Amino acid sequence: MHNVDLQTDFTDPEYRHALDHVDVEYSPDSLFEGMTFNTKEEVQHVLNAYHIKKGLYYRVEKSSPTLIVARCVNSTCDWRCRAAFITKSQKWELRKLSGEHSCSSPIITQDHVNLGYVYISKSILPLVESDPSISIPTIIAHIKSAEGYTISYRKAWMAKQKAIEDLHGNWEQSYHDLPKLLSAMSGFLNGFVVEKQTRPLYNQQGEMVHHYVQFHRVFWTFKPCIDGFKYCKPIVQVDGTFLYGKYKGTLLVAVAQDGNNKIFPIAFAIVEGETAEAWFFFLHYLKRHVCPQDGLCLISDRHESIKNAYARQGSGWTPENSVHVFCIRHIAQNFMRHFKNTERKKLIINMGMYLASLITLICFTIFQHY
Repeated sequence: MHNVDLQTDFTDPEYRHALDHVDVEYSPDSLFEGMTFNTKEEVQHVLNAYHIKKGLYYRVEKSSPTLIVARCVNSTCDWRCRAAFITKSQKWELRKLSGEHSCSSPIITQDHVNLGYVYISKSILPLVESDPSISIPTIIAHIKSAEGYTISYRKAWMAKQKAIEDLHGNWEQSYHDLPKLLSAMSGFLNGFVVEKQTRPLYNQQGEMVHHYVQFHRVFWTFKPCIDGFKYCKPIVQVDGTFLYGKYKGTLLVAVAQDGNNKIFPIAFAIVEGETAEAWFFFLHYLKRHVCPQDGLCLISDRHESIKNAYARQGSGWTPENSVHVFCIRHIAQNFMRHFKNTERKKLIINMGMYLASLITLICFTIFQHY
């Protein structure tokens, strides 16, 4: 990429020929007939940059896969622009500019109508790449500094999502690539374990789409998780949390505790929700791949689906090889909702933690004896 010398004779045939072989980075102050672009999006970006820089406004009068016709938003202004896709060069070219922007801005606002989220996404792309968790207020401040306009929260949020999509792909592509990614991890990560379930895909008419399946559930764990659990306390705690995004779901996680009382994650799953079937899927493979040993204490909240999955034949968890108890913090939270007594809540937590430690020690001793 290189900048255009504003003294260049743009009508010179040699220069025009050279434009067909390089990508040109145009100054936002320049707009002239003969400018070439690789894509329609580049045409729109340059038009936006020019008008944002000049504090002017335009609107697209006509748009098709091979043509863009733009004009000033002010009906008394003669400015017009026409860009078209040239089949011979396989590039877009600004074919015609007529009139000058003789108008002043008809709109007084802190924002700019041509400062769209797609334009903003290109400006913040390096920021999002270096820090995917960058906050929306930071993006708003960046655009204020770079462009001189204060954009809305929604526009900044949409721009960030577009930047993430440009960097990492969209939701549909990510789901499409999931089997290949899991297969690659299985091939290159020694001891990586994955279990996935799919279901038939149906179209909007309710007809099954042959040769295609739909993602349903996936369980995975890593060899260090499996090996490390052998040296943890004989306790497994499971819980779930909602996923936020275009496609909803639930992340299930199992953790243990090492000798320093630090949390040690051991298994993960993405499922449709905290249903009995989903919990059975998770507990079954958790027992099979990560903690097949006897003498374990399984801790969870009082979710009926977990209780049913634990008791279901085939889960691998039975009263003979494990004990299922409830998380004392969940119990304490339920107590607070009913009785609103902080001191008694602390007593319940202390009592529960003492009893849990005692029960775990007894169970471990019994199973070690046998």
